[in-house]
Amino acid sequence: MAIKGKKKSKGGRPRAAAPKATPIVPAEPFFQRKGVQVALASIATLILGLGLGYGFGKEAATSKTSQLAAATNDAAKSMRTVVEQGLKNVGTAQEDSFDAFPDLAAAIEQASTGNPAAAKKIQAAADAASARLEKIKVPEEGTTDPAAGQDILAAKAQLISGLQQYSAVAANAAMAAADPTSKDSKTLLASAADAQVAAAETFQTGYRTYLGILIGTRLMSPPEQSADTLPPGLELPEGTVPAP
Repeated sequence: MAIKGKKKSKGGRPRAAAPKATPIVPAEPFFQRKGVQVALASIATLILGLGLGYGFGKEAATSKTSQLAAATNDAAKSMRTVVEQGLKNVGTAQEDSFDAFPDLAAAIEQASTGNPAAAKKIQAAADAASARLEKIKVPEEGTTDPAAGQDILAAKAQLISGLQQYSAVAANAAMAAADPTSKDSKTLLASAADAQVAAAETFQTGYRTYLGILIGTRLMSPPEQSADTLPPGLELPEGTVPAP
């Protein structure tokens, strides 16, 4: 039996609550983000380090080049002093060569007549010059321009070898003078001319290498001739106007 005055309860689900408002935070600008700033800072530090490293490296390289150039110039000056002093009793310097022992041929001729005096004098002069040129200082590797250091070593060796050959020619002539009519003496005197030519070639090769060193270090001007007619070992420095 129904009870009057009492209403039936309505069934169904309860109403859902309205969604709460959530504040929207705008995205942080890309270059202001912490991770990006850290990365940029690292890149900037790397670039700065590379830039400073290149700058210091270039400065160090320039300084090293200047040091080598100065040391090369000093070595060439030292060599010039020794060569000029050492060859003062040997002959006369020409524009692009050296006239060594111009009286040797006459001395050989005198020896063929039994007179060894002139030959002995030339032998003594060649030995003395050779001993003086031993004082040429060859730079230690890495202290001067590599090519210049090698040229100084080569010029020294060739000059001394040429002087030793001149000495041997004169010594043989003086020996032959003791008995110029003997078979052995005639053989020595006959070969003296060829030996003199060989000595001159060796000596001139060394002397021209020496001149190349002086020209390369601006201690002397090149001979007035075109580049294609320069002696072996010589080069026209940059900026030089060749002779017509």
